[in-house]
Amino acid sequence: MKDGFIKAAAGTIDVVVADVQYNTEQILARMREADAAGVNLLTLPELCLTGYTCGDLFFSDCLLGAVEPALARIVEASKDLYPVTAVGLPLRFGGKLYNCAAVVHAGRLLGVVPKTHLPNYGEFYELRQFSSAKTLEGRTYTLPLCGQSVPFGTELLFCCSGMQDYTFGVELCEDLWVPCPPSTRLCAGGAAIILNLSASDEMIGKAEYRRSLVGATSARLACGYVYCSASPTESTQDMVFSRHHLIAENGTILAENEPFADASLTVSEIDVQRLMHERHRTTSYDSVPGLQPVVFDQPLRETVLTRRIAPNPFVPPYDEQLRARAEAILRIQSQGLKKRVEHTHAKTVVLGISGPSRARWRCWCACARSIWPDAAGRRSSASPCRASARRSGRSPTRSSSARSLASACRRSISQPPSGSISRISAMTKPCTTSPMKTVRRGSARRS
Repeated sequence: MKDGFIKAAAGTIDVVVADVQYNTEQILARMREADAAGVNLLTLPELCLTGYTCGDLFFSDCLLGAVEPALARIVEASKDLYPVTAVGLPLRFGGKLYNCAAVVHAGRLLGVVPKTHLPNYGEFYELRQFSSAKTLEGRTYTLPLCGQSVPFGTELLFCCSGMQDYTFGVELCEDLWVPCPPSTRLCAGGAAIILNLSASDEMIGKAEYRRSLVGATSARLACGYVYCSASPTESTQDMVFSRHHLIAENGTILAENEPFADASLTVSEIDVQRLMHERHRTTSYDSVPGLQPVVFDQPLRETVLTRRIAPNPFVPPYDEQLRARAEAILRIQSQGLKKRVEHTHAKTVVLGISGPSRARWRCWCACARSIWPDAAGRRSSASPCRASARRSGRSPTRSSSARSLASACRRSISQPPSGSISRISAMTKPCTTSPMKTVRRGSARRS
């Protein structure tokens, strides 16, 4: 955490539908496990305190009356625990029932965020029991809950007092799947991490779409995204859930609990300083202030990294990806070189073969093939430059290297059409200015 890495986790809660007391025990067990793992930020599934699939039991005063005492117990237990925890629960406010996330830390109920977009299609019928946060009209209210005055609304920005970049917002399940998700507003208002408490059922192909959706959202918003879904222990009368948990950062999936895998915690570290640097660098990333900050204190600790840090971040790890990447680089370079040669109307091109001569030679051959599509274009390679010669123990003369490269050029390019570049010369002397120059009728001119 001291170096900008926030250890985030998605926790599995194997609920018993409508058994609030049992589910509370499961939530406390997951919070203690996250505390032992040094987790900063723990996300639990949607409505995990009661179970998502209670159906018309959400009209029961017996069920809803058990929610606040259970939440008070969780708040009390959090006094001795390190993580900030987001718990899914139903909450009555103003005569309506809302599907909510309660954010708890160190004996405080930091805030409650209601769900904005309620699915009421296919196998979902949330509008039967719940009201949308749209009824709040964007306002934030204060409600008495668990003996505390708690902010209630969708525009809450949770901020750590000890680290400016450690900020997060909350949305719930369907909020992610709509054209304009709340996370857009939250990130524009300063949230570096988005927590999504979800109950997303499984269908053929849905896991792949969910994975791409989470990754793309984290890339579009330059944020960390923690997605936590419900367990198969929910009722299977209408749907089956799979514990599909995902943690993403700026388009990359850092950690995943595959559908129906049984990990209790899915953990990774989100680099919030990197995310804020990316937003600073991207001048089109709009900042829209106006969210209500909720400040909490979490002591800074050393973060033990579990995520893999690539030793060669720009080199793909697999051969097939590496070939595709190399081909893309070659096309970009050759098209850029082609444009410069055509634009300057050069009659002669001088290639300095200092450094990675083989790569530069391949770039030139690709450029020549694009200029002269009817050329022979046979593969060839140049003799090593002086630096590579020293490494290999060989010492070719300047004249032999020049002759070798010129000969390879003739073999690869054949004869160009009239009016095109008429000859190609090669130099083995390392270039001190630019590795590639174009020469037009004796006077040097940079490409």
